[in-house]
Amino acid sequence: MQFDWNTFLIQIQEKVRIAESKISSLEMEMNSLKIKLKELEDKPSIQIDKIEYKFDQLKVETLEGTLNIGLNPADAEALEELTINQENPLSPFMFKERETLIQQISQEVYQYLDNERSTLFQHAGVFQDKPIDPQIADFVVEDLKRQLPFRINFFLDQTPIYDRTIERLPFVSERVREKCIKDCDLAVLKFFSNGTSNNN
Repeated sequence: MQFDWNTFLIQIQEKVRIAESKISSLEMEMNSLKIKLKELEDKPSIQIDKIEYKFDQLKVETLEGTLNIGLNPADAEALEELTINQENPLSPFMFKERETLIQQISQEVYQYLDNERSTLFQHAGVFQDKPIDPQIADFVVEDLKRQLPFRINFFLDQTPIYDRTIERLPFVSERVREKCIKDCDLAVLKFFSNGTSNNN
């Protein structure tokens, strides 16, 4: 039986392409972390040495006005700007149709996994140097489907404050769906690339 050099070269090229893609992604992530680290280093530090309360020297004659615990309404706008800049929402993104939206996105990603699984596992099979066992493929897909609602909840809660409106829900939904699909693709590739490295 003659060795098929063309198939071998195609597999090598695919491995190199995937490796280059991973390297590029890691470089982008590293650059992003460097920028964040630099921003943290440039921020002036606040140091409070000592606070002394001398309640025995206070004299209260009348109590009037409004008591604000923690937040002053006048500071709400500044707080919102701070949240937007840091993209760190203060609370989960709650809205009436949340559960319905989670189910809808889940079904769309399930459909993607079912329709594209042959292509997805064909690419992942490059790491195995052989076709992927259908039982393993079924196991991986079912595991991804099981984890999907948790990922959707996570991505919804990462929604920036300025996107948390009913009008922006279609955009938010599409963005979450795309992130979930990307996560699934990467999870499959990572699973089989790790499997190959463990077998060698």
